Amino acid sequence: MKYKVWFDSENQLVMANVTAALEKEEAEALMNGIKEILKEKKATKGIMDLSNAEAFEKIGKEVREVYKEYARSLALDCAAVIVTSPVIRMLARVVLSSLGMTMTAKFVKSYEEALEWIKRQ
Repeated sequence: MKYKVWFDSENQLVMANVTAALEKEEAEALMNGIKEILKEKKATKGIMDLSNAEAFEKIGKEVREVYKEYARSLALDCAAVIVTSPVIRMLARVVLSSLGMTMTAKFVKSYEEALEWIKRQ
């Protein structure tokens, strides 16, 4: 599987791990999974791990549109994005800025850094 979504009950946040570029249907399933957890668990914070998403830079226009469409309806107070590649960080920053989420999201290099930032929010 190219992604995994789950609820971290210890830290009360939604977690997503993406390991490869997603097709449109996979991106929709990922975003629906995040949306469901946020609704069901009443979570307002999240961490997305893109540190192993080597092919993320090949994201297509259809997939970007899916992310835009769904991200507008996500009720997140803040989100940390784990990115180690400068190329992926730049692409993720473009996506987040197009969604107007640059003030509520932070790019970090590790899970520990992400969790530390989330807890301060």
